[in-house]
Amino acid sequence: MAEIPRKLTNFNLFVEKKGYAGLVEEVTLPKITHKMADHRGGGMIGTIRYQMGIEPMEANFKLASYEPEPFKLMGFRKNGPLSLQVVGTQQYYGDILAMEATMRGMISEVDMGTIKIGDNTTLSFKMDVEYFKLSFQDKVTRVVTDVVEIDIKNNIEKYGEDDLQATVRRILLI
Repeated sequence: MAEIPRKLTNFNLFVEKKGYAGLVEEVTLPKITHKMADHRGGGMIGTIRYQMGIEPMEANFKLASYEPEPFKLMGFRKNGPLSLQVVGTQQYYGDILAMEATMRGMISEVDMGTIKIGDNTTLSFKMDVEYFKLSFQDKVTRVVTDVVEIDIKNNIEKYGEDDLQATVRRILLI
């Protein structure tokens, strides 16, 4: 039997717990890319690749208005990384299911776009991400489960129940 996709039907953005409903136009979640290294040793017919960590992650969001609050959050902050949260609803047949993406990091770029009479204003932000977690609500059990969790500073890399760095943390006493 064919599987019916979950469709994102709505979402909201929170930056430091301040909601941007009605103002947020889009959010681009981080791309997870493994940093790979090549190895070709004697007696090998070709090259193999192995994982050497994770490439830097970034997220982007666009607001439909010039809002002053995000500007105040640019760069390094005394209180630590910036918190960004995206909460959304997905429709699966008649069911409405939750999804959530949580990120921490630093806003490193603001693009103020073009100002033109009669055109929409778009304010674009880029955030360097050091922590990312993505969670979905199960369509049967209704339980919200983490699908991905990446924490660069604490050496955490989880996909579902698989904690790929647990042994490394144990050996390094982290």
